[in-house]
Amino acid sequence: MMRSIVLLFPALCCTCRADLASSFEDILLDAINPVEDDEVSREIAKELKMGAPEMIAHYGYKVENHTAKTEDGFLLGLQRIPESTKGAKASEKYPVLLQHGVLCCSGNFIDNGNDSLGFFLADKGYDVWLGNLRANRYSKKHMTLKEEDDAFWDFSIDEHVTYDLPAMIDYIRSTTKKDKILLVAHSMGTTISFSMLASQPEMNKKIKGFLALAPVGSVKYITSSAIYAAKYSAVIKSAAEFANVKQFATHSPFVENFLRHFCPGSPGVCTGFVNLYSGYDSHLINQTRYPIYLSDCTGGTSVKVMNHLGQLITNGGLNKFDYGLTKNKEVYGQDFPPEYDVGKVTAPVILVHAANDALSDPLDVAILNAKLKTVIEKYLFPDYTGTHSAFFWLTNATERFFNKLLELLKKIEKNEIKKIIYILIKFLGKCNNYNGYI
Repeated sequence: MMRSIVLLFPALCCTCRADLASSFEDILLDAINPVEDDEVSREIAKELKMGAPEMIAHYGYKVENHTAKTEDGFLLGLQRIPESTKGAKASEKYPVLLQHGVLCCSGNFIDNGNDSLGFFLADKGYDVWLGNLRANRYSKKHMTLKEEDDAFWDFSIDEHVTYDLPAMIDYIRSTTKKDKILLVAHSMGTTISFSMLASQPEMNKKIKGFLALAPVGSVKYITSSAIYAAKYSAVIKSAAEFANVKQFATHSPFVENFLRHFCPGSPGVCTGFVNLYSGYDSHLINQTRYPIYLSDCTGGTSVKVMNHLGQLITNGGLNKFDYGLTKNKEVYGQDFPPEYDVGKVTAPVILVHAANDALSDPLDVAILNAKLKTVIEKYLFPDYTGTHSAFFWLTNATERFFNKLLELLKKIEKNEIKKIIYILIKFLGKCNNYNGYI
């Protein structure tokens, strides 16, 4: 076990500096136990080489690649599943945007084989869109900046809030000619979503409803290993500046190779790595697919985003990036960064959480729920051992969770119909003095 951990450490570091990866690759892959030569392992190795578009096509679904341009020039890659293998047409339902969390990418929603959330929703007739935040493996282009430029990586969670998510939502609305979309986000994807809805009132009118999986709007009771991002954020920031490293956990062929060899040979380390971060529920997860799961969790981001995440954990709430007293005065006009007030969210919200989630603790979800004013339902994942990763990496995911998620989405849609009927009745009541019926 210790040998495996020692080997894992430089591999993770190499995701920050792709140029260093090649010097470790041969040594590491020779030292790690070889992958077993069986049909499952061959299929995993095959899928590891696929990007999200190839994975979607591999499972028999039509796929479209789209690009949304942000106001500050980033070109964000989106994948769309326009129709199902089972004949359901995308036009039958509302567009639904699936938004990933920190370090991840759109692959999270289609990397569980046939039992993936993206495929499930497409089969139910939804127009499925898979979002990607700036600088991850599908969004590494900019109108003027190059990936080698320091300015390319000079962004925090605030830029995801201000530019990325609004750009994707507006692009989907424009492309589909629909006024509103459904938003489903996970983990930091919910952090970005709540912050956007709180700070940009007009975006609430573009959302039919927001289904928040493992919502992160308060982190006072976090038990995840992510707390070390907070505890050592200053050290990490200084080390990154010294080494002139701006990017973090960037996806590369080396990562794919490493995971393909490492996880089958040392499964306890791969599952343990996820468990430390999200909570212990390995018995619920499809263990053979861990190389693919972890590969999609090296989508890449900036060191500044990780620093911001550490600040949020330290503060326990949702605040903008803290530049320090002097620059805060310059940027915000005050000593401390302002808070995103989730009480200002007006779009319908459903919170979905798990009892054993190390990053979205039930106490934190209760705090978030108390602050929000438009929560339709707060749903607890039925298995008490469910964790942060239980929402899309489950075995038998359709039976265990997706069918319930479909009910929740329909509840959002019915809530919109009730709202329209209420407004209509209220209007007619005022016109005809039938206030007693309202």
